[in-house]
Amino acid sequence: MNSEPMLEVVIFNLAAERYAVESVYVREVYPLGELTPLPCTPAFVAGIMNVRGDILAVIDLRVFLDLPGAAGISLDHVIIVDSDDSAFGILTDAAT
Repeated sequence: MNSEPMLEVVIFNLAAERYAVESVYVREVYPLGELTPLPCTPAFVAGIMNVRGDILAVIDLRVFLDLPGAAGISLDHVIIVDSDDSAFGILTDAAT
């Protein structure tokens, strides 16, 4: 029997790469609704969105990590990451 603790993660794809976030920090995977751009913010801030009354910043990790844009892949989901003192969304095309 394996006595090592298991780590649950949510896996998502960006620009043909796979990334993961520990599931204890993921509130939910939410379909991308209306995204409102924010002027005077860094390029990786895609905008803000309203999720059940919470206004969340949404970031595009492809821009933040300087990944090549994947042509034809639309980022249509948001992984909502939540900790004790902050919450934000990560744009993604798929999450498992």
